[in-house]
Amino acid sequence: MAGWMINCKEYATLISRSSDQSIPFWEWVSMKIHEFLCPSCRQARRQIDAIRSACRFTPDDAALADMAGKRLSDEACQQIKSELHKIAKAIDS
Repeated sequence: MAGWMINCKEYATLISRSSDQSIPFWEWVSMKIHEFLCPSCRQARRQIDAIRSACRFTPDDAALADMAGKRLSDEACQQIKSELHKIAKAIDS
């Protein structure tokens, strides 16, 4: 990154890196400034955070047994797919 003002692609890279490791303070500041100024990236961040929170859910063995053979409705699958496409578009823009 050349300076403190980053573009959406650099923001996406920082979001990805920050989920796996801590990032330097100035990169974090750059990310927060960009997030403040860019509504698309701010929305993408909220969606990514929601997905991460959902992925942390780990049902116990009894709950897994109850879920055996069940799946999401086609409508729910389509909604998830649509939201993931929106996130990808926002990050690529």
